[in-house]
Amino acid sequence: MAPSKRKAYLLKDGETLFHFIGQNEKIRSETSVLYTANPTNFKAVPDEVYDDDQAVAIFMAIAQAAKSDEDATRIEIHAKYHTFYDQIRILTTAIFPKEFIEALSNIVAEPKISIQGTYKMLFYNTRKEDLEQIDDVAYDFSISDIELKEEHTYENFEGGIPMSDYYIKNGYSNSILNYSVILEWQDFSLDVENTQLSVLEKLFTDKPFVDCCIVASNGVEFKCHRNILSAHSDVLHVMLTSSGFTESETSTIKLEEMSEEGVRNLVSHMYGRELNLEKMKEKVAIELLRAAHMYNILPLETAMLRMLCLKPPNWFTMDNALTLYFFTVHVDRHQNLTEKMQSILKRNSQQLRTATAYKDLMEKQPKEAAELLMNLLELEASGKDNDVICKS
Repeated sequence: MAPSKRKAYLLKDGETLFHFIGQNEKIRSETSVLYTANPTNFKAVPDEVYDDDQAVAIFMAIAQAAKSDEDATRIEIHAKYHTFYDQIRILTTAIFPKEFIEALSNIVAEPKISIQGTYKMLFYNTRKEDLEQIDDVAYDFSISDIELKEEHTYENFEGGIPMSDYYIKNGYSNSILNYSVILEWQDFSLDVENTQLSVLEKLFTDKPFVDCCIVASNGVEFKCHRNILSAHSDVLHVMLTSSGFTESETSTIKLEEMSEEGVRNLVSHMYGRELNLEKMKEKVAIELLRAAHMYNILPLETAMLRMLCLKPPNWFTMDNALTLYFFTVHVDRHQNLTEKMQSILKRNSQQLRTATAYKDLMEKQPKEAAELLMNLLELEASGKDNDVICKS
């Protein structure tokens, strides 16, 4: 069965100026950057079908690249005179860090990048001392098959003849480019995945041969299959199969800190059901993040991290912001969320002092409370607001 081609926007509706001037071998071209890593620009293409876990993983790979060095991941263009052909060539240089290449290649098959858009020619109005459009004509351009290599230059800019002609006639070329940067990959999994999901749905709804259960804090039991839980979590696998664990003897996993709604969402995820993240309550989201981390359910942990990172600051109560801060502060891969919570606590320091969770912390863990106050004071003194990658 032939794979399906998938695509998503790395950047939608970008805009940049492109300028070069001079005479042939003496041409001077300013480098125009078309793309740098920014996870908030990663968008779905309408009518495309995605694997949500895969999309989240791509988002996190871009976020990590942006956090390491946004400019280290970039695509740029410049003009060069080709002596043999006596022509102006527009060159595209793509630079990707090794870590980004490896991360993306482990998520999707045969990833490539293309750029599509239009441009309009500009001239310099000496009277107004500004650039203006020559006319309303928009020329199509495209750059295709950009591969994920650490650094590579391409001569595949299609549609640049009007730029070159104008340069030959006037000795310079100015244009404004409007474009989108598109990530494309081969999807070998969708049909198989749909079959798997239909089987999981039957197991979830009909519950044939259930052999264990998960119990919520209110005592409600959720019947499950050991093999499903074990496939999602190596921690649950050990608990259910190793001697010396109560769970292996009773076939019961008690999640005393998770609500009924939280456990229902956890079980739904492990049976392949899509979670309604938009309507999910704050408390349930935090429960799922903690459970996913505790039981090493990486796709769910990644999905909850992304969801919480993208929520606006006013979505969080002070109690829950404080809870999230102390839960994530010692987990390296949660650093973005830690910084978001720290930023929220800093901006609402007066409310923090009256929060129930903070009062409990002062009584039970005064050292941690003091460390938090010191961190907030240092953050305030530095003038930084750490809500960078986790933009709302």
